Amino acid sequence: MQHLRRCIWTELAAPDDSRCLLQLQPTAAVAGLPRWAALAFIQRHEPFSREWYAGSAGYLSLAQSEFCVALRSAKVNHDTLRLYAGAGIVSGSDAQQEWQEIDNKAAGLRSLLCP
Repeated sequence: MQHLRRCIWTELAAPDDSRCLLQLQPTAAVAGLPRWAALAFIQRHEPFSREWYAGSAGYLSLAQSEFCVALRSAKVNHDTLRLYAGAGIVSGSDAQQEWQEIDNKAAGLRSLLCP
């Protein structure tokens, strides 16, 4: 199993790195396509907020910016640790296998933070 990786390079007439970042998120792998219809579906049917899941991690600077999609992340709030992981649900997905994939991803992160 391997995920695809795509680097996007371009020259901008009027550089605006934060605008570029907003246009790229959420990715199709996270929200689906067409983007706005998929986001509306998610908002109507998911009983929770995705919060930090699949957000961007990176930096902005005057010279350049670089970001990645944070498919696994953690949020610490006082004495609470919240882990974020997900799976790509497509036609033909097996619900039990997808839940197991999410559990496996979270377990890897948990093992680093809660030895």
